[in-house]
Amino acid sequence: MMSEFWAILAALLAGLAGLASGLAIVRLRGPWTGVAVVARSLSAVSLVVALILAVAAGGKWSPFDLQQVTLALVLAMLIVHLALAWRLGLGDAGLAVDLLALVLLLAKILIIQPGAPLLDCAQRAVPFQVQWVLFLLGAGAILVAGCAALMLALRLALSGQWPDLDLASRSGFLDLLTQATFLALVALGSGLVVSAWWAWWAVGTLSSGDPREGWMAMAWLVAAMSLSAWQLEDRRGRWAAVWAVTASAIVLLGLLVVLDLQQVMGI
Repeated sequence: MMSEFWAILAALLAGLAGLASGLAIVRLRGPWTGVAVVARSLSAVSLVVALILAVAAGGKWSPFDLQQVTLALVLAMLIVHLALAWRLGLGDAGLAVDLLALVLLLAKILIIQPGAPLLDCAQRAVPFQVQWVLFLLGAGAILVAGCAALMLALRLALSGQWPDLDLASRSGFLDLLTQATFLALVALGSGLVVSAWWAWWAVGTLSSGDPREGWMAMAWLVAAMSLSAWQLEDRRGRWAAVWAVTASAIVLLGLLVVLDLQQVMGI
């Protein structure tokens, strides 16, 4: 129950951050950019507490518990966005991140059921845990890249009709997209290497049989296509954005939907 309280608080703070971001974009008077950044940061802190309590209630961190995975994924997304936005000096460019965090947290609270099978001895090993830390960090970075791509599309759609909107520059969103994509490639690639090594050590094959590993590999390939799009001669920014959104969809399906589908289909 305490984990639920902190998850609800994180959702409320994400909603507040999104509202403040929207007010900052329409140039409403007030320190809305600062409010959005503070609320987003406090949401991340609330998620840390919620995740710790969820792990304590379950007795162990488990990547098969979709509630824990959802909390960790949103936390990774917020941390990556806060770090990259600060590094790039973008101020507040997180409206899409806030809204996605809110949607995922509401899904966690209202739809996703807690609980997971017990981990076996091999899954309690450090490499297995490291693999999932890298997967979640990379997935969070991909979601940030996808959100940056959506904000680019929003800027393109609204800049002509409402030139007074206070959206970050196109180059700022593109920098956020490329750096988040690069981080995702490094984290997911490292996670896949650790995953293959752990599976070889544990079961003698390069895959443990978890279908989400395949989805993470697919997300890595699509993210690589997004980064490679900058080598194109025509509309390279648009192609990079399209592939980033595609990779984000693959991450969400692979991490949060595949296990439920397996249970429904009895696989």
